[in-house]
Amino acid sequence: NFRDRVWHKILKELDLPPVSLHSARHTFISGLQTAGAEIGLAAQLAGHKNANVTLGYYTQATRKGDEMIAKLEQLYG
Repeated sequence: NFRDRVWHKILKELDLPPVSLHSARHTFISGLQTAGAEIGLAAQLAGHKNANVTLGYYTQATRKGDEMIAKLEQLYG
């Protein structure tokens, strides 16, 4: 299948850690949102017909990111 024949081979050639297609997709869409991309663009690239799906599923990784970083720095500083 694609994952075994292509995906893992490319990751290995690029000396990247093995990640699932799902994780790569999630990281990409969350990264777009973190970088300030319009939600409509992120939804389009994700293949979602409704941007609410993108907002509901992918933004939890970026909500209150600054607050979480501050808490982590306070804990592990």
